[in-house]
Amino acid sequence: MKYFVDVVLPYKLNELTYSVPEGLDGKVFIGQSVSVGLGKNKLLNGIVVRIFSVAPSFEVKPIESVTNNIPAVNQLHIDFWRWIADYYMCSMGEVMNAALPAYLKMERETRVYASEFKHLNDLSAVEETILRNVEQYKTLAIADLARKMPKKNIYTVVQALLSRKLLFILEDQHNAYKELSVKKVFLSEEYCNILSVNEFIALNQKKAPKQSDLLKGIFQMVMSGKNGLLKSDISEKDYFSASSYQSLLEKGILRESSEIKARYAQEKAIDEPLKQLNEYQQDAYDKINHNIQQKRPVLLHGVTSSGKTEVYLHLIKQVIGQEKQVLYLLPEIGLTSQIISRINKNFGANSTVYHSGLSTSEKYEIWKALLDTNATNLKLIVGVRSAIFLPFTNLGLIIVDEEHESTFKQTEPAPRYNARDMALVLAQMHKCGIVLGSATPSVESYFNAKTGKFELVEISKRFDSQKLPIVEIIDMRLKQNQLKNSVFSPIMLKKVNDALEKKEQIILFRNRRGFSPILICADCGAIPKCKNCDVSLTYHKEDNQLVCHYCGYSHKNTGKCSYCGKTNLNTVGYGTQKLEEEIQFIFKNAKVARVDTDSMRKKHAYKKLFDDFEAQKIDILVGTQILAKGLDFKHVNTVGVLSVDALSSMADFRANERAYQLLTQVSGRAGRHKGEGLVIMQAYSTENKMLGFVEKADFISFYNNEISERQEFMYPPFVKLIKIEVRHNLENIAQKAAQTLVLALQQKQDCVVLGPIYPYIKRVQNKYNLQILIKLKRSNHLHEDKMFVKKILNLMSKDTDIKSVQYVVDVDPY
Repeated sequence: MKYFVDVVLPYKLNELTYSVPEGLDGKVFIGQSVSVGLGKNKLLNGIVVRIFSVAPSFEVKPIESVTNNIPAVNQLHIDFWRWIADYYMCSMGEVMNAALPAYLKMERETRVYASEFKHLNDLSAVEETILRNVEQYKTLAIADLARKMPKKNIYTVVQALLSRKLLFILEDQHNAYKELSVKKVFLSEEYCNILSVNEFIALNQKKAPKQSDLLKGIFQMVMSGKNGLLKSDISEKDYFSASSYQSLLEKGILRESSEIKARYAQEKAIDEPLKQLNEYQQDAYDKINHNIQQKRPVLLHGVTSSGKTEVYLHLIKQVIGQEKQVLYLLPEIGLTSQIISRINKNFGANSTVYHSGLSTSEKYEIWKALLDTNATNLKLIVGVRSAIFLPFTNLGLIIVDEEHESTFKQTEPAPRYNARDMALVLAQMHKCGIVLGSATPSVESYFNAKTGKFELVEISKRFDSQKLPIVEIIDMRLKQNQLKNSVFSPIMLKKVNDALEKKEQIILFRNRRGFSPILICADCGAIPKCKNCDVSLTYHKEDNQLVCHYCGYSHKNTGKCSYCGKTNLNTVGYGTQKLEEEIQFIFKNAKVARVDTDSMRKKHAYKKLFDDFEAQKIDILVGTQILAKGLDFKHVNTVGVLSVDALSSMADFRANERAYQLLTQVSGRAGRHKGEGLVIMQAYSTENKMLGFVEKADFISFYNNEISERQEFMYPPFVKLIKIEVRHNLENIAQKAAQTLVLALQQKQDCVVLGPIYPYIKRVQNKYNLQILIKLKRSNHLHEDKMFVKKILNLMSKDTDIKSVQYVVDVDPY
């Protein structure tokens, strides 16, 4: 019987159908990685998602080869991909591209080489020309080969030559995965006692002092741990010498061996006991545990510093004790280092981290380990949103910490998913428990808890009975609160100085990176603009660059106006770089550091900075929103927030919610351990109701105010939103397409269509953007409503006048 398969490729495509050739009968299974042809000249790795025997009504190509006998994904994973593609209105290929590590997609252009060329009588003219070309250039990409041939569709001819073993595929060794081999060093049995070591030192101290020092150092390392040290650990020591090391090897005192090591491996657990939960934490733990058994989602609402993380650790210990896996999602890479240091003490080799900062090899090894149900001891994954795609086989619990954070939402490219919402679906599929935790829950999650969809568990007191910080709002409209040529009020500077005198640390928060948002010419008034986007360039003083934060375009600041050529340039506004410079100028003896995406580009940069801050090597830490996300510092009692008004002034129905969450969270960094916390906020619109809720730490009043406005104006959680961006490099075509789309969408009843309107920045990366917002009633017909939208977009893409327009669909935007 002939079989056929549906294969997903890492492109904006749904499944493509291929036939299974006779040689591969019985060797192809669901979830397997296979090599297939796409177009004329490409050979790609794809994933088999369906096998069937009913022949399709169209001609199909055969699978070229099976690339791996181990499945790349399991059936549950494929079902999850289908849900994502359906809900977020994208293709399976886009989901695959987001989900799989690079080694499992291998988006490569195939290169071929020839065997020793001999003229064969049965070769066609095209076949002979192909072989001669490949022999001449030693190796050729199929696309380059096609350009040299009069017949461009040469794929089938190349396949025939491959099958006859006259051509061969050249594997790309540069991109091929290689296991990590490490060298281990063993001390010979004779020298594993102090007498032999001392005897060697006595004989060699004068003629070979470096060998003596090295042996002594290695002996001490072995005695404090075990025989079998990593050579890389020894080579970092001051007493290490390559020549002395080689001499000890030659004398048989040291022995070397190589072994394969997992790149993701963590240190062995210290087996430090977990902290005992207080009565409020224990009550929360018991309630959560009960709901996990019932497979019921839980929203844990605990005030800042209430000890939610400790509750999570106790839950993790219980689930791992049942030989099940745990996924612990965090909103930022920067948080993983602090959490992992705590987790290593208890779970060590059973845990690892997963985020975009890992190498391709690290991601692949974690993926492979999770798939191998027999070999893996990997029970706990701490990761950011991309970890939601990992192929868990025995998931027992999902924790989404800081569930309100917008960084759980992927905006570019598709799928434009929210990892928190996907986690809820994944928990259903695995029939496991899920806990969403936050001191400032999202309005939707709290609504779901209040209406019975989630179970609400609350911790209303800080750990160790610490009081919530005092919030002091400074009205910057009053002259006494203003200083000439300074972004700081006198009150804030005094409180910073008071904290420094008490040997305490300070956090200063400004949610804008760079030195200054605007550089302006005082003579002609010109402001440098991005050549690709309708936005001004931000000045970064550190490297003297003008940078676009939307497309990445940058150029050096020459000190001259690009319009009039004069040099009278002034900065307007301020970012974290300027804040850092000014506070360092005022407090010259203080150690000041900055944390934002510009200063944290290197691997492990977050960990180093937070370790230094924890060790009190830094007095004042200036930064953006990363400082508001669950970090715990013992010596911070004073927090300053600058330019509060900018947080709630965005044209977004969530602006007040995000401002409340950010301000409450950054306030929660103060007074977490000893002493009373103080938060100073500088604002101009002090009458803003949201600030009053922050000042009183009154989440319930904030929620009640917000939910009534959402209901009145029909925004989530009362409706579903779909945003469509219409993009084109010509403004008139973008406008025409957007207006046509709106008219088509308005044909459907119960579908509110707003727009088209230009966003705040109407041109980004040389494309004009118009936005259309669709409001759909929450009902059982949501899938049909989405299908209607997809059908309209499909028809629009076939309109020859506007065929080149790009339509970007974002379900649950903002």
